[in-house]
Amino acid sequence: MKRMIKLFLIKPILPAGFLVIILVFTLFLGSQNLQNKIRMTSTVNAASLQIQPNTSNVYDKMKTGSFINYLVVGDAIGQSDGAGRKRDKWFYQFEDQMKTTRQVTALRTLVTNPTGTVFGGWSDYWKLLNVNARYDLAIISFGQNDQAALDPQTYGAICESLIRNIKNRNPKTEILLLIENTVKKNAYPDILKKLSAYYGLTAIDIRNEFLSNQKEKLTDDGTLPNSRGYELYTGQIMQALEADLNAGKTITAIPETPLFPDSELFHTGKETMISPTDMSSQGFVENNNGYTGSRPGDYISSSFEGNVLGLNVETSSSGGIGKIYIDGKFAGMVDAYSKVSTTKKMFITSGLTSGAHSFKLVVTENKKKESSGTTIRLLNLITSDDKS
Repeated sequence: MKRMIKLFLIKPILPAGFLVIILVFTLFLGSQNLQNKIRMTSTVNAASLQIQPNTSNVYDKMKTGSFINYLVVGDAIGQSDGAGRKRDKWFYQFEDQMKTTRQVTALRTLVTNPTGTVFGGWSDYWKLLNVNARYDLAIISFGQNDQAALDPQTYGAICESLIRNIKNRNPKTEILLLIENTVKKNAYPDILKKLSAYYGLTAIDIRNEFLSNQKEKLTDDGTLPNSRGYELYTGQIMQALEADLNAGKTITAIPETPLFPDSELFHTGKETMISPTDMSSQGFVENNNGYTGSRPGDYISSSFEGNVLGLNVETSSSGGIGKIYIDGKFAGMVDAYSKVSTTKKMFITSGLTSGAHSFKLVVTENKKKESSGTTIRLLNLITSDDKS
């Protein structure tokens, strides 16, 4: 009995204070999990590395075999949907090739949404827990969904704002602009090429590589690349980086004046939940951090401040079509239908005057023929203020 009591009285191997520190640190790491649209993935503790001073650029680090932190902001192709196996995703292939050819360990941060546009990517970038994180390389991959959602000038303005925001926080970051194989309208690649020339960035037109290898099966669904298709993406990214490294490319400061004046409308971004004390509605019900209306004529209205308005909407197989009014004037439509439930960040308008505005969403009787209902679920508003 005495021996048993003695065992219970043995002092802990670790001091209690140290155990508390471990617990707090574990909880902190747990809080780093972002929403589904924002994914941080690495094989080591990326958070501790990203906040260190960025004293050299990606090309310096490729020469010396150092760690690099890289950011991907993109859509379904940005997150490599369509790859047959996990290791076939283009970013895994990229990391493997960097390790094999340059002894570089690449730490990845994904800010992606399969249904996303550059507007959603811009909004999600602002939601990063540490927007001042240090990145050696950023890869922007949009266009597939933007063709139907944004006009070319708005697409260009938001792309430019994203570029300027990344570069303002990470002056040494190299940025690659991917022109996706799924982009059919030349106006969008032309925008990226103009931005590339203006900022001294590298635009990679994957369409050319797909055209050169068109005898191969590069997609299984007719749209998204398959494993072989993503090999071409990886090859083009590596080829571009190696070419720039061998050419002795330097990373220059961004010009003071933007190429697209409207890009300054997207200077800052934030998502705002509608407050029950600052809204009126008919038929819309608050549930699970959102508001849902299902019958034609249901509406919800609120106020917001800023030059830009977008909506974060949960889409589903029963999604309907709604009308948007700003300051009492018709401003556009939203379509909340999708085959599987997801969220979409929908751009509504920009160029509003600074200050307060009113917003109203009305459920209509219209819907796509595939939809089983007219439901619209609003999660929050997306707003921005310009630099003035």
